[in-house]
Amino acid sequence: MKVARHPVYFSTFVFMAFTKKDLIIGGGSRLLNGTSRLLPRQAGRLGYRLLSRPRRAALDALSFDFIEQAEQKNIKLAGIPTQTYHWPGKGPGVLLLHGWESCTGRWYEIYEYLNEAGFSIYDIDAPAHGRSGGDNFTVIEYTAVLSDYLKTLDDPPRYWVGHSGGGMA
Repeated sequence: MKVARHPVYFSTFVFMAFTKKDLIIGGGSRLLNGTSRLLPRQAGRLGYRLLSRPRRAALDALSFDFIEQAEQKNIKLAGIPTQTYHWPGKGPGVLLLHGWESCTGRWYEIYEYLNEAGFSIYDIDAPAHGRSGGDNFTVIEYTAVLSDYLKTLDDPPRYWVGHSGGGMA
């Protein structure tokens, strides 16, 4: 049996353009990995601090108009000032839970479908997100806030839609 010979391909170097974000994330990753070998407890604290402090998302015009249509309250839940939203409907309730570095405004694209279907729509801004207070975000905190929120409702939502940390909560 004859084996076909293939020409030898010479590899070429490709220079990739790195963004500032890529360099910061890569540098942070190397810093944590290096620190974890020498000072594991301090590296854990630093990692927790970096990964539990989200940046607040800015609202665009469509998101802003959407949330301004809601009945809004800011109430203390699990010790955290929490922004709540409700769009009343005649049908069953649906609870929308956003994820990391997001806010209630992220749901504006599905609002019309839920509203036309008659759902009563509920939402909260997670701790350290949107218009809620706090500096830290963990799924455990989000769950505690959510638990307290459900206790404030006469008829808690039957359906839940979650994204990212909202899905875990």
